[in-house]
Amino acid sequence: VCQVPADFQHGKLCTIVLVQDEKEYKSAKVQALVLKRLKSIEQLIAGYYEYTEWGESGPTDSIWIEPTTILTEFIYNGEQLKQVKNPNDDIVNITYPDENTIKVGSEEESADILFMLDGKQVRSCDMFDEVAYEEVTYTWEYVDNYLEKITSTNEFASSACAFTFVDGNLKDLELSGINSFEYGDKFVYGLDMAAWIIAQNDYLLPYAIYLDLLGKKSLNLPVKYYPSSGEGSGVDLEYEYDAQGYVTKLTIPALFEWDEAKVYEFVWE
Repeated sequence: VCQVPADFQHGKLCTIVLVQDEKEYKSAKVQALVLKRLKSIEQLIAGYYEYTEWGESGPTDSIWIEPTTILTEFIYNGEQLKQVKNPNDDIVNITYPDENTIKVGSEEESADILFMLDGKQVRSCDMFDEVAYEEVTYTWEYVDNYLEKITSTNEFASSACAFTFVDGNLKDLELSGINSFEYGDKFVYGLDMAAWIIAQNDYLLPYAIYLDLLGKKSLNLPVKYYPSSGEGSGVDLEYEYDAQGYVTKLTIPALFEWDEAKVYEFVWE
């Protein structure tokens, strides 16, 4: 039985005391962390005017589209992720046929993604690729427990990507172009935020992230994002946090004049 002090603080240096046979054994100072898991992610969509009629010189009429949200919820069975409830009633079930296989699918009898594991790392995965429009096998390669690349022999495979880590942080992620990040000193907890930002443009990577299959995560939060378009000087990422330092809100400013900022809220448990 482990007794946690009432004044326990996330990130505080603590001494662990083991009591056995009336004797005390003390550890060196270690950093104590509060571990949380994702309960939900909600994207906040701002209201906007949508043009409905056009004339020779431009739009002549419009309607107001109310603000809305896009909610993704995570359901667990003990410590294992069991289900992801995506928007539009898209429920994705996650099963574990054996210790070396994870099946991700919208229907019980089929798999959208089939991960084949070697320990805690993915050896390969099979999925129906909507760009290649056929079943594609991806091979995963790690270096020092950091994911280096996901490759396929299919030239149309849309989720093939490459990761470059520098000083423990994901500096570049090549997925339909090279996306780059700059980092500050604040530690990141729960999600590798840089990988998650780019994963929103893909189907495979989000589930790999939620299942913690990418290997070692970045140490710090990215503070600047350079999109794969290569245009502009990048955008400064904005965050809000809970008491333990977990990100509760992420704002990605508009990348282009015609674009809108992307705002996400994270709930942890």
